Amino acid sequence: MSSMHLGMKSGKPGTAARHSQYICRSGFHGKGDNRQDLVATGSGNLPPNMASFMDMWRHADARERRNAAAYREMIGALPRELTAPQWKELVCDFIDSVIPGKPYEYAIHCPRAALEGGPQPHFHLMYTDRIPDGISRPAKQFFARFNASAPDQGGARKDSCGQDPVAFSEAARLRRERWAEIQNEHLARHGHDARVDARSYRTRGLKKEVEQHLGPATVRSLSPEGRSMFQAKRLS
Repeated sequence: MSSMHLGMKSGKPGTAARHSQYICRSGFHGKGDNRQDLVATGSGNLPPNMASFMDMWRHADARERRNAAAYREMIGALPRELTAPQWKELVCDFIDSVIPGKPYEYAIHCPRAALEGGPQPHFHLMYTDRIPDGISRPAKQFFARFNASAPDQGGARKDSCGQDPVAFSEAARLRRERWAEIQNEHLARHGHDARVDARSYRTRGLKKEVEQHLGPATVRSLSPEGRSMFQAKRLS
């Protein structure tokens, strides 16, 4: 069943490299059974003179100002109707649409839902506020402060919506709408009738409440009666 969800968050300097390992199930997060839910990973637009995306995230952790974002992240639910290769195609189309040209890294996960036990496919997309401009900077300079009078002597420019709350809110709305549009295009392309809607329940005139996310630990603590109650509420 398709569900509409696209969340957005930011990570402070010191967290980017570790979070990249988490979404890609590498390093400590790639040990044991941790990799079982990993479906696919991908990346693009690595800045010049960076050895790898891990190298880039480490430079972001070290060079971004303390009160800045080392990375931005979008997390979106993927439609169960599609196959794993189709999920990858969908995510790549979304990336090309909303952050063209920016350095990015993504991962697709498909764990089992804690409450109902079904697949719970979703993606994580990490990217930076920095806008590539064709200047070949030393790796350590890419995340330095932008120098408007001499761009080649400073870091890459940032887009403004990360610092302006109004612009950030508008960008989030537009991205949610675009995510719904692209999902529906792919569902139709592959012969599925299901569709998603980016509008809120209130905007659509629905009285349904936003679903409460319980998390695996809470689900494990529920009695059989409690599980049945939440499952019935989800289907109502």
